[in-house]
Amino acid sequence: MKKMISFLLVLTLLLSVAMIPGYAYSGKDFTPPGLAKKGGIPPGISKFIDLKEVEWARNAIEKMADKGILKGIAEDKFAPNKPVTKAEALAMILRALGYEEEVQKELTAIKEGKKKSKLKDAAQEWALGYIAVAKDGKILADEEELTWKNLNKPAQRQEVAKYIVRALEELYGEIGEYKGALPFKDANAIKTAYREYVGKAYAADMMKGDNNNNFQPNKAVTRAEMAVLVEKLDDYDGKPVDGSKKIIEGKLIRIIDNSELVIRVNGVDREYDISKNVKVYIDNRLKDLEDLERNKTIEITVKDGKVIEIRWNSDTVIVGDVYEGRITAINSTDKKISVENGNIERLFTITNDTQIKINGETTTFSKLVVGMDVKVTVKDEKVRLVEGTNSAITYKGAITDINWNTKEVTLRIGNVARTYRANENTVVRIDGSSRSFDRLDTGMEADIKVAGNILQEISARNVRENLSGTLTAINRSIKEITIKSGNTERSLKVNSDAVIKLDDQVVTLNDLMPKMEVEVVVNNDKVDRIDAYAVESQYRGELVEKYMGNPYRLVLKSNGQNKTYNVDRNVTIIEEDDDDDIKFKDLVLGSQIKITVVNETVVKIVVED
Repeated sequence: MKKMISFLLVLTLLLSVAMIPGYAYSGKDFTPPGLAKKGGIPPGISKFIDLKEVEWARNAIEKMADKGILKGIAEDKFAPNKPVTKAEALAMILRALGYEEEVQKELTAIKEGKKKSKLKDAAQEWALGYIAVAKDGKILADEEELTWKNLNKPAQRQEVAKYIVRALEELYGEIGEYKGALPFKDANAIKTAYREYVGKAYAADMMKGDNNNNFQPNKAVTRAEMAVLVEKLDDYDGKPVDGSKKIIEGKLIRIIDNSELVIRVNGVDREYDISKNVKVYIDNRLKDLEDLERNKTIEITVKDGKVIEIRWNSDTVIVGDVYEGRITAINSTDKKISVENGNIERLFTITNDTQIKINGETTTFSKLVVGMDVKVTVKDEKVRLVEGTNSAITYKGAITDINWNTKEVTLRIGNVARTYRANENTVVRIDGSSRSFDRLDTGMEADIKVAGNILQEISARNVRENLSGTLTAINRSIKEITIKSGNTERSLKVNSDAVIKLDDQVVTLNDLMPKMEVEVVVNNDKVDRIDAYAVESQYRGELVEKYMGNPYRLVLKSNGQNKTYNVDRNVTIIEEDDDDDIKFKDLVLGSQIKITVVNETVVKIVVED
């Protein structure tokens, strides 16, 4: 029922694309970074320099970024044309619909071995909880969907339609359907299994066709497209059709001129107009708006889009209260610490009378660090004692992902992916020298020291390799090549500034072909240089057929078997007893010829009789 109530409020976040870092208010505009996983509005991220090609989406992107619903991949970059994976789309939907607590519980159970997950050793750790909840909620209902190979692929429009509809109907029941044939020119291209979901998403005014009335069901959903959709959903006021009341619980962020209220629900800040006749109850006694305190959990009653009642149980800390948890944020200026235990996070103010001990020894506030396990003792509503345990753990692994915005590093440690956060005190070394965090790169090997989920130290090493083998596949859209060396195949991303040569001539990735022999220079799992060599073969036989279309083709009969070859339009053709070139059209069927084939295309023909 609680999720049902929260559904209309959080629908506006349905397709947000980024993992939104969170912030909590604690006075003087303090926004501790340790609350990053709780959702919030990070400052100064609304201006991006890479939106020139998506002017149609600029307003939506910047508006949603200003609200904290979308984030860039860097401070000034949004990557609007980057596709979203199925796992990312699912995570956004579930987080928006109020499942975050369930997701974290599922993830903890999987990590502690209390719940089994077939994907534990395959999927990235952050995704395990979302996948488990999606499976339980029948958003992912088919076994073939529940593989990391599938979930790590770009999400198609028809797939996003299915996830949306299944998630909404799990919470809300039937959301209506589109009767009759779907109104898209390419309706026949929509797979049968998705047509019902596309129809319902269309009927609910969530997903439409393009300017040519095509739905493009197989097209990957980009971040820019999602921004426009999220903006549209964000404008939805969430009022029930019958105008009845709804009760919402969340954290009070601020009250503006006694006329607007900002409340954080499921990690997302929402604004509501306050009725002139609003009633405020604190500990069941009638009070004024001014008596409410920021960062406290309140319950609001909303009718017709306005807050008509606010309730807060102050839950004053009693004498001798002890709170245990892990430090998630420190405000050195105001001497405040945020401490998290499970799904509860509290903010404590440290005074001059507070005694601080670490590993049993008395010390100072400055020695407290994010990630430290602490026990906080409160008496007479003041923090009297903070007892910390500084238990750092070391790991060795390889960097697989870096989030530059949240300064999070994901490492593959054995068969497990783990994510840790850096802060201003993290020591970074690369190849033995002190470096800044932004010099780290995926593919590096690293030794780390962590306390909780906070990086204390990271010593990374560049991994340089020289590989040789045969090209077996080239994915030009994502700039990836696959090399076979012996019995081993390996797929590698190609850097945008990589040097690529074919027979010592500078070329582009588009000029390379499978079966070419290559020598490759790899730096941290990414290709910096490719030296490719054309594969040349010669064959003799009888010319039995030729085609003058596009491309040219010929059929060569050799050893009693016919084989067809494509022919380069600039093919060189000579007669053995005459040095003059002749034209392809002048070749005589039945002639004995010798052909030279480079990368499966005939580049030279010698007529031998």
